[in-house]
Amino acid sequence: MSNIKKIIFLVIISIAVISAVVWIKKDKLVGWLKGENPAAMEQANISPTTAGELDPNKAENSTEENANSETKTYKNEKYGFTLEYPQNWTAIEVAPEKYDLGIIFTNNAPDQSEGFVMRIFDIAKVEQLGIFNQDGVSAENEKCAQIKDVLLGAGSYNAKEITLLKSNGCDRDSQSFSIKHSNDIYRIVGNMNPQNNSYEIGEAARKILQTLKLED
Repeated sequence: MSNIKKIIFLVIISIAVISAVVWIKKDKLVGWLKGENPAAMEQANISPTTAGELDPNKAENSTEENANSETKTYKNEKYGFTLEYPQNWTAIEVAPEKYDLGIIFTNNAPDQSEGFVMRIFDIAKVEQLGIFNQDGVSAENEKCAQIKDVLLGAGSYNAKEITLLKSNGCDRDSQSFSIKHSNDIYRIVGNMNPQNNSYEIGEAARKILQTLKLED
């Protein structure tokens, strides 16, 4: 076999391998959304049949490629906020059950542990249903939660950082943020880390959250 034929053969093999890897990663993400990771689905309050990739054609939301940048911008017109996230991450909107909007941000890792879920609640609905208190903590974890006042986002918005620990009597180990804005509460919860079954907001997710912009 000549050198040129060998090179062509190797190029074809390389393309086939790359295509297979991309397809497998996408398939795993879709599987996760359809319920192959029940704990993550339960944590996000997602029905397996209601999750779907972000539709950029909807008037109330869009994902824009940032020119000459390694990030994309998620923009929601209805709730008036934007987030910048890496090109290799995915933003997926979900049809909620107890809340008004949910967006999963994930880096498409096989275990889906690096990422977070943003859920938006109408304050009146929160009070009516008793989902959690004004700090964003559920009744069963109200006594054990560690709550710290922090500044979050590009606008340095007042937020609550909530840490739940089983060692303190909580029902799980988790990290989350809660922001009150206008008539809504934004709850940001980390994805589950399968290594220790905790819900963590990692360094990459925290960096994304610092780009959050809320309209007045």
